[in-house]
Amino acid sequence: MLAVAGVAWLIYSLLHHRNRAQTDYLTGISNRGYVFEHGFRLGDRALKNNEPLSLALLDLDHFKKINDTLGHEAGDKALIAAVEAVKKVVKRGDIFGRLGGEEFVVVMRDCDREEAGKRGDEIRLAVAGAGFLHAGKHPVNFTVSVGVAVIDPSCDFQTLVNRADEALYVAKNSGRNKVVMASSTAERLSEGFSTVGSRQRVRQDDALSTYR
Repeated sequence: MLAVAGVAWLIYSLLHHRNRAQTDYLTGISNRGYVFEHGFRLGDRALKNNEPLSLALLDLDHFKKINDTLGHEAGDKALIAAVEAVKKVVKRGDIFGRLGGEEFVVVMRDCDREEAGKRGDEIRLAVAGAGFLHAGKHPVNFTVSVGVAVIDPSCDFQTLVNRADEALYVAKNSGRNKVVMASSTAERLSEGFSTVGSRQRVRQDDALSTYR
């Protein structure tokens, strides 16, 4: 019995530590390592089976202002409130993770371009309604900018992230609180694009389309 109990404890301990290694300490969602490890697998499978796969990058707008005016405790509460709001709209099978700071990612399985745009806006609206009262007297309201990209035959998972990052960059710099869709490979080639790296673009306005 002692031997069985020891094995059971060892298995529990290993699973517990693995879970902690894959989880963001503050919000309890997946961390960056888990997202990329499983994201590459999902990307490879989507390309192999010709399945739709989309990705949304989220960044809380003016997050630094919350920290600077109300302190890091309020900032942490804002991150947790945003996560809880997004949890209500992500679907089973999606990967929802924190990349660091106020930036998050949702990997959306079986999600084509049209659906991805709609779901990106669902996320935006959910976060916009996630405000709270800090210390019983300070209202904290915030919005989120969203960059969305959809996988295609010439686009692996890293490229998918890079394109969503480009779209997020445009959303942040064109008013915030909006969803911007990254252009497809065909659209990029027709417009003369030669790079797809993070933040690299030829013509910002032509590269992406605003969903909202």
